[in-house]
Amino acid sequence: MVLGANQLYTASDISPDGRYITGTGLNSGTFSLFGYRLDLGSTTGIGAAPTIGSLNAWLNPATDAVHFTAPAIAELSIATPDGRVVQRSTVQGEVDLDLSPFVAGVYTLVLRSHGEVRTQRIVKQ
Repeated sequence: MVLGANQLYTASDISPDGRYITGTGLNSGTFSLFGYRLDLGSTTGIGAAPTIGSLNAWLNPATDAVHFTAPAIAELSIATPDGRVVQRSTVQGEVDLDLSPFVAGVYTLVLRSHGEVRTQRIVKQ
């Protein structure tokens, strides 16, 4: 990586909290070696975002409700075969989705969270 007149060529260590990176470099103008420590600040220690895993709705086909688990806060959309969204809500945990307002047919459940998207077709009888 080139940084001004200095060419950094190795990062040798990172602190346990991910805030500091240390290494050595070579000044390309004078050919002298130097050490460096980058302070990335405290905002880089962000834990991994929870994932939504797979979408496995059960009691499918269903007459009244389907059930599934959303481990992380997620946006749920229910779409018709032509792509029209008929319901949108925020869900998390054990979800009992009431299908009584919907006419019989095929619907697609779309679950979105932290950049992940999961889909499943369900049949309302």
